[in-house]
Amino acid sequence: MPTRKQESLFRQTLARLIVLPGGLILLATALLAALVFNLMGVVEWGQQSYQILSKTRACEKLMVDMETGLRGYLLNKDAIYLAPYQEALPKVRPALEELQAAVKDRPDQVRRIQVIRAEAEEWMRLGERRIQHLPTLVNKEESLAGKRMMDTIRRHFAEFVQVEEALRQQRVQNVGMMKERLFYGGGSIAVILTLLMTFYITTELRHLVGDYKTALMEAHLRNIELAEQKEWFRITLSSIGDAVIVTDHLGQITFMNPEAQRMTGWQNEEALSKPLKSIFRIINENTRVIVDDPVERVLRENKVVGLANHTVLIAKNGVEWPIEDSAAPIHDHYQRITGVVLVFHDASALRQAHRTLQEYSKDLAAQVEERTGSLRRAMEEMEAFSYTVSHDLRSPLRAMQGYAQALLEDYSAKLDESGVLYLNRINSAAQRLDKLIQDLLAYTRLSRDRDELISVNLDSLMREMLSQYPQFQPPRATVTVTGTLLPVFAREATLTQVLSNLLDNAIKFVAPGVQPRVEISTEEINGRIRIKVRDNGIGIAPEDRERIFKIFEQVHNPKLYGGTGIGLAIVKRAVENLGGNIGLESELGNGSLFWVDLRKG
Repeated sequence: MPTRKQESLFRQTLARLIVLPGGLILLATALLAALVFNLMGVVEWGQQSYQILSKTRACEKLMVDMETGLRGYLLNKDAIYLAPYQEALPKVRPALEELQAAVKDRPDQVRRIQVIRAEAEEWMRLGERRIQHLPTLVNKEESLAGKRMMDTIRRHFAEFVQVEEALRQQRVQNVGMMKERLFYGGGSIAVILTLLMTFYITTELRHLVGDYKTALMEAHLRNIELAEQKEWFRITLSSIGDAVIVTDHLGQITFMNPEAQRMTGWQNEEALSKPLKSIFRIINENTRVIVDDPVERVLRENKVVGLANHTVLIAKNGVEWPIEDSAAPIHDHYQRITGVVLVFHDASALRQAHRTLQEYSKDLAAQVEERTGSLRRAMEEMEAFSYTVSHDLRSPLRAMQGYAQALLEDYSAKLDESGVLYLNRINSAAQRLDKLIQDLLAYTRLSRDRDELISVNLDSLMREMLSQYPQFQPPRATVTVTGTLLPVFAREATLTQVLSNLLDNAIKFVAPGVQPRVEISTEEINGRIRIKVRDNGIGIAPEDRERIFKIFEQVHNPKLYGGTGIGLAIVKRAVENLGGNIGLESELGNGSLFWVDLRKG
């Protein structure tokens, strides 16, 4: 069988044998057609010269008829002799106009006709006067003038005819030359074309015969190679551990390897040419329902198919084999299905392992669920404990703070400078500890907040916050809201805490002597709303951008800026509790931009 490459070469050779000669024939036809069209044009020019000469003679005859009629009438004074004149008079002008139109593309002949027409008009006017004055004596001078005019007209006609006759002779010669060109040119083209086509076709046929012989030899070698490959595949398929059954396009068995023979209980010679379903009987392990023939599915759907789980093969002797298999179509080089290959193997051990794994998975799931419940209870107890401890710590702390403040107010005059300093430190430490406890309470409270998210009017919320909190107003800070802030899905209390903490940080962390300026805006990004808080503060180093969101982390001097190290941890946990994300952009000394992404409200 020739390969696709050889078939392509044969087609190309045959195409050249048809296309190139056909192209040469078309070219020769075009050249001959051009010669014929040229000859027809020359012949047409010759016929035009004949027509012009014929029209010229007709015009001359009309003038002669007019002259003859006028002379007869003048000599005999009888109106019957005037008939030729009167008959030619209305025809001569249109005839001369038609003659001029026929030579309009030749200016020299047009000028001659115009002269003739002018002379004819003058002669006809003289003739009309002579006819009108006939009763009087004939004027000899007028007769001589009329004769001279007519002689001039005849001479001009003769010149016109002479030029036209010379042109006609030249065109006749051109016709002869074109005929010779057509004869010799067409004959030469035919001879050259015949020689070229004969040489080309002979050469291509030699190539075609050579290619055909080469293709036959290659096909013979390929058949030998295919036979060797077929034997190699047979040995290979017989050697592999999986069972293999091969069928033709009708689903009849053509090959079974030893493993397939062992599992089905059929020998290869017994199974050959039998339908697969009579040898390969499969049922569902659980329902005992017969499973569809996989080969029929492959032939119907033209794709690789696999058996469902829990498939069992029933051997010839009744032994049942749990199996896993797949079937794939075999295509020829035209992508037509020529058969199906079915590969399967004993899945007994795998099924047992799967059952064991399922049992283990059930036990593991129960243990995970139990431990998850224990962990959840422990976390709830820990949160409750943290809340209780934080809450109970505030009572003695408030007492410490109250007594320290009372001593400062009532006994500061009796204390020395060191005593007042110590009391102020106690008061400040109590305030910081109270703030720390409040932040811990807020942080713990966030983990228990599971209220449903609602659409929050962020613009109204922010403007209300700015109007109610003095620390966000001049002269302490300048906070600007850019545009109308877009609504978001959130819990209003949680969102208020997020915005308050971000604004507190923006106002707090500025260089000494710098007026805090904060800009708040929103934008929509991929269906979510990004809240942006930009400040003119001291900025954050790149290596500290992850640390600042961790609890009790402070990247700036706490003695200079204060704080508990929990504020941004609260913000991060609150944003995540709202189903959002938080991030920042910052450079040391150039301020910071904190952003929060939430669902669009």
